[in-house]
Amino acid sequence: MIIADSNALAKVKCLVCGEIFAEGSLVCPVCGAGADQFAPVAPDDASYRNDTRELFLIVGAGIAGVSAAKAIRERNHTCSITIINGEESLPYNRPMLTKNLFGQSIADQFVIFDEQWYIDNNITLVSDQRAAAIDTVGRIITLESGARLMYDKCVLALGARNFVPPIPGANLANVFGIRTQADARRVRNACEGATRAVIIGGGVLGIETASEMVKRNMDVTIVETAPRLLAGKIAPRASDMLAEILRGAGANLYLGAQAREIAGDSRATAVRLESGAELPADIVIISTGIRANISVAKSAGLAADRGIAVDAHMKTSAPRVYACGDCASFDGFSYGLWAEAAAMGDAAGANAAGDAVIYKRPPAPITISAFGTVLFAVGDSSSDSAKLYRTVELRDPQRRALESYHFLDDRLVGATLLGDVSKTRFALDAVGARVKYNEIINNILN
Repeated sequence: MIIADSNALAKVKCLVCGEIFAEGSLVCPVCGAGADQFAPVAPDDASYRNDTRELFLIVGAGIAGVSAAKAIRERNHTCSITIINGEESLPYNRPMLTKNLFGQSIADQFVIFDEQWYIDNNITLVSDQRAAAIDTVGRIITLESGARLMYDKCVLALGARNFVPPIPGANLANVFGIRTQADARRVRNACEGATRAVIIGGGVLGIETASEMVKRNMDVTIVETAPRLLAGKIAPRASDMLAEILRGAGANLYLGAQAREIAGDSRATAVRLESGAELPADIVIISTGIRANISVAKSAGLAADRGIAVDAHMKTSAPRVYACGDCASFDGFSYGLWAEAAAMGDAAGANAAGDAVIYKRPPAPITISAFGTVLFAVGDSSSDSAKLYRTVELRDPQRRALESYHFLDDRLVGATLLGDVSKTRFALDAVGARVKYNEIINNILN
């Protein structure tokens, strides 16, 4: 059997999103960052090995599920691995859906691994199927089709779904969320002939979607309940500058605004705000966050709150069952980020195979490449009014660029880069090391 992860090839890590992939790519396949944001990484070969005839069943084919399968196969060359894939296509890099909404098909360019990788690693993909029930005593997963699959070890990578707030009219025909390739196709089709779009939600995905639509010369309006874009996630001044950039590119912003209803009979025609404003729309995108897919796990008796509760080994409350990715909750939190899901999947697969890997939550930066600018933010955004921050900012209005560094107790706790992300590596390392104020000043001024 070939363990076909191209381990013989040199690897690089994207400093923006944390993805690791073969050297030679011009852009990160997950976040679209350029090669100047890549750093070489040493091979990470698993030293643990235990070849068995066990049946490993992975429910979910996002990056968490695929990472779990890869980690199992690296440690066990003879076991059976089956991945239940809820979509028809090969598993793909989900973040590219909104970054490449009208570009080349995700199926053609942004798959995690090609079909041959699954063949070479003897991993079975069961596509267009979802779990309907889990029997943790009999160790059986029942699919929606009625098929029953047995397992010795199970990894739940059930993912998440779009959160749709209780807005009247959210079920109209031309109202969408973007979570899957099928969603993206529906949006592309709906945009044919459409000229006006309203996006409810001004987070990363909402901003990226707006950028793609502005490129198509659509009249785009973003409605955000917070008084700033990405409030609490990036430096306040960076948020203000980002808003200026979006407006300068032609986007309309309603900040501190609440959608009251989506008007229309069978199709949406406008979004009405609590203020009384009415925003005409041919298409409405709801981008207001995600909710973990946990219903099938809760029905099986697994402990869960906002996500399936897991420990540092990604074990759930049920024997022989692990969970990872957007559906899992570690220490009561799940941020729904790509790097987090990949790391959880690695740990879940390794431990399911018998290894003893402790999950460590990776850095969770905010990244955007949209509207002709780039943004990177990591750590504390200095938004907590109860804390006494010391902030150093370097601004270049001509280039619409900003560097913002935030300190608590003389230590760097967060950084935001806008317009120029060449210091991504420096910011990541410095925040991680909680570098002293004087050291940062000397570095950024020299």
